[in-house]
Amino acid sequence: MFTIEDRPTVEVHIDSECDLFWKNVCSVIKTPNIDRVILKYKNSLSAYHRHRIFQLVKEYAWKEFYIPHNLQPHFCELDNSSVFFYESMSVRKEHDDSTVLFFDIDCTKYEDDFYWTRVENILKCRHSIVVCTLNPCDTAVSTALASINKIRNVIHTNELDNVYLSNHFVSTELIRIHPCNLYLCGGNTCHSNKSRYPRNFTLTPEGAFPYGVRSRKIAFFMDIAKREICDFSAYAKEEYQLSREYATFLEATKWIYQEYISLSSLSIIPLNFLLNKALETV
Repeated sequence: MFTIEDRPTVEVHIDSECDLFWKNVCSVIKTPNIDRVILKYKNSLSAYHRHRIFQLVKEYAWKEFYIPHNLQPHFCELDNSSVFFYESMSVRKEHDDSTVLFFDIDCTKYEDDFYWTRVENILKCRHSIVVCTLNPCDTAVSTALASINKIRNVIHTNELDNVYLSNHFVSTELIRIHPCNLYLCGGNTCHSNKSRYPRNFTLTPEGAFPYGVRSRKIAFFMDIAKREICDFSAYAKEEYQLSREYATFLEATKWIYQEYISLSSLSIIPLNFLLNKALETV
C-alpha cells in the first residue's frame, strides 16, 4: 500500500469505547510504512482508553507516537524513545517546555497584532519542537495564505529551527518537480516511488478523512466501527481504490494544481485547507 517514501501520518480520535473500532485502528497502524501516529481526544478518558493506548504504544513500539501530555504519568513505565507528549498551544497560558506543541494557526486573527506578538514571544522562548497546523475552515483562501505568511515570517525572522510547518503544508516548487506530492502520479509512473493513497488522514469512529477534511465526498472506511478489517492494505486496494470517494480525492488534487500551482506565484500551500475548498467545486 504505502511505500517507504510516503511516510504517512495517521491522526486517531480515541474517544470511542467500541472494541471493533480499536481493532481496526490496530489494523491500520500495523500497516507497513505507517510510522507516525497522533492520538487525540475531546472528552475525558476512562481506564478503558488508557489501557487501549498503552497496549497500542507497547505493541508498535518502533512507530512514532504523539500522545496528549496529561497522559504522561500513565506511561512512565514504557521504555519507548519514540513516544512524544504534546499539548495544543494557547496564547493565554504558559507551556511546559518538555512537551511538543501543536500550534493551530487562527486565521481570524491574521490582522491582530497583539495575537501575533504573543505568538512570537511564546515561540522565541521554546526549546522543544513546535508544529504549526491550519485546520480546514470557511475562511477565505487569501486570509489563510496571509496567516501562513505571518507564521513563516515569525519563524524566519527569529531563526527558529525548532518550529516546523506540519505536513499539511507542501512546497509548490516541490510539487512542480515531483507531482507525486500532490498525488498527480504514483507507483510505476512515479520516479520517487510514492503511492497515490492519502499520506495524511484522520481516523474516527465515523470513518477516515484525508487530511482531516470532514467530508463524505472523500471519506473512506466509513464502517470502521461496524466490521473488522484485518488487512488494511487489502481493503485499500480492493475497495477504496475503486471507490467514488477515492476518485473524488484525486479530482480535488488536480483542481488544486490547476488553481494554485500551475499559474501561481505561491511558494507553499495548505493542502488540507485547499482540499476542503476544492470539494465545493469537484
